Amino acid sequence: LARIRCHGFSIQEVEAARKELLLDAETAYTERSKRKSDDLRDEYVGSFLLGEAVTDPVTEARINRLLLSDITREELGAFANQYQRSNGMVIQTVEPPHSLSLGKEDHEKLEAVVQKVIGMEKGEIKPHKDDESRMSPDDILREGDIGHAKPSFEHEVRSYPKLNAKEVTLSNGMRLCWKRSSLREDQLLIHAFARGGLSQAIRGVTSDPSEEEVRRMRTANVSSLFASDIGAFGFRPPVLNEALAGLRCHVGTRVRPFARVFEGEQSSGDFEVTLKLIHRLFSTRVQAVDSELGNIKQMVREAIQNQIRDPMTKYSQRVKSVNYNSFYFRPWTLPEFDAIDAKESCEFYSECFNHPGEFTLIVVGDIDEIAETDEGFLQLMEKYVGSIEVKDPARNVPLDKSEVVPIPFMQPKETVREIVREKLVDPLSITQVTFPLTITTMPVEVAQEELFWISFMCQLLEMQLMKEMRFQRGEVYSVSVGPSFAIESPSAIPSGKARGDVAINFSCEPGGVAEKLVNLAVDEVQRLRTHPVTKSDIDSLLEMEKRSYELAVEENNFWLEVIEMAYQSRKYKQTRSIDEAYMFRKKIREAVLADINPETMAVAFSKFFADTEKRVYTAITLEPQDSSPSMITRLLASISDCLSTKKVSTSTQQVVAGAVLAVGLGAAFAYLSSSRRHG
Repeated sequence: LARIRCHGFSIQEVEAARKELLLDAETAYTERSKRKSDDLRDEYVGSFLLGEAVTDPVTEARINRLLLSDITREELGAFANQYQRSNGMVIQTVEPPHSLSLGKEDHEKLEAVVQKVIGMEKGEIKPHKDDESRMSPDDILREGDIGHAKPSFEHEVRSYPKLNAKEVTLSNGMRLCWKRSSLREDQLLIHAFARGGLSQAIRGVTSDPSEEEVRRMRTANVSSLFASDIGAFGFRPPVLNEALAGLRCHVGTRVRPFARVFEGEQSSGDFEVTLKLIHRLFSTRVQAVDSELGNIKQMVREAIQNQIRDPMTKYSQRVKSVNYNSFYFRPWTLPEFDAIDAKESCEFYSECFNHPGEFTLIVVGDIDEIAETDEGFLQLMEKYVGSIEVKDPARNVPLDKSEVVPIPFMQPKETVREIVREKLVDPLSITQVTFPLTITTMPVEVAQEELFWISFMCQLLEMQLMKEMRFQRGEVYSVSVGPSFAIESPSAIPSGKARGDVAINFSCEPGGVAEKLVNLAVDEVQRLRTHPVTKSDIDSLLEMEKRSYELAVEENNFWLEVIEMAYQSRKYKQTRSIDEAYMFRKKIREAVLADINPETMAVAFSKFFADTEKRVYTAITLEPQDSSPSMITRLLASISDCLSTKKVSTSTQQVVAGAVLAVGLGAAFAYLSSSRRHG
């Protein structure tokens, strides 16, 4: 604020802010037909409580364009000049719950900082850098930086009429698939994937790793953190963000356990800038300058330290540790991080996005706004993406599934119930109940069918738990059920079995409620094995699935995921056709849906969930540290549950109720006596 009062805003800062605000208004206008009801509700609430105007997206876009065009940097500077200490100022600090309040000495230090800044305003604060030193979108990739473009390259275009998609291999080996869609005006989605991720760093590790193997694994795990702070696209993040201000253009990267991904959502008008970023991603070797390495490593260290302290991260790690019993999920320690070589970590990340031929790039959306013909679209793709240099032809091919390094893990062999207590800001209890399961991977028809049955089983279980936990008992805030096979490597498929689990997640009031709900969830799974649900429940499930599917097919994201799943499937490996893979999956889904009834669903639950004597599950609950119910509370709750059962006679209930009253009064008098003795 002091710098702004002294020197105002730069021209480029004002323009960047103007573009961002205009972009928000234009995006709301473009997506006006997809506006959500809760957004409109919030506007009416703001109008009623605060007197805010309620406008439609068309009017709001016009008002924004009219007003924003006339605001000058001088007006902004004058407005910012009102924020003076003399006009009133509040300094708010956020401290951990267990820390001491600020004392007189702390207040004096804060006051000294304020006075120092006021004194510096007399001439010690330097102005902003000149606008000429700032980047523009054109600076991301100039014509001279594109040295291997082959715009006239002859492509063999393959069409997939079922998906209305087309595929080519670019001149550098990257596979490109695109689908023209008018579902969302001015929206383009990109998603690229390649096999092989973090697990490649633990090749050869099958049991407890050595210190060097742990260091190698940790080095890979933090590679994305280093890249995000240094700049994965060859520019420091603040500089690049300023250059992209006002553009709907984003490319994000992820290095997952078994895959590498870059993806994003773009405006059709900004798609060329997106392609420049993709080129930069592959042509940049992420390197830390020695003079900056200390600061960058300190920032990453603080991020790791926040993870170590974060209650939700600790809870998540404990859940994974219990369910997978793998060194891969061990919590971080700061000495482990200090042993990491930042340069080695950056090199691992750079190698993840180094060979374009390993990747399949999918583009779905309003491509007509970019190029009306496929020839024009491919020329653009060749110019920026096909021109990425092939550095090592031997490695410029997709990794086979058999080459993906598995993560060693073991599923639990006995039931585990555990409470994790942490200091939480909100008094909330979170629980995950996990049932390990195994599916058949051979033949592919059986594997796909089992996956669909498990998916629909989870939907039915979620419906039943929601009905019981929330609508009848009112004891949960939310509940969800879903399957996961994310920890099993693709290389495990030839073994004939793939390990996964079904997780039930819910949140509720702390203080012992979760324990009862865990019992309820486990009992509900058992009940669904032995007692078929009603036809009405099945009709509701099928109707919800139908409605969900109808909404999904109207989104570009759905088709992006469908195409990716087709490429990743074994059916594609057999047929080399994403149409065949798509129709194969679609037909099995329809066959399973047609076969669902109360009896077949009960059979499915019996197949994938063991009976009471053999069942194994884990239930890990996160509770606030001070939420443990007292002995009396637990006793009263247990007796209350007992009295509520129909098996207890009325006379017995009266006797027990009298005993409960006596115990309660005795405990109260004992507490009062103890209080008096201790003053």
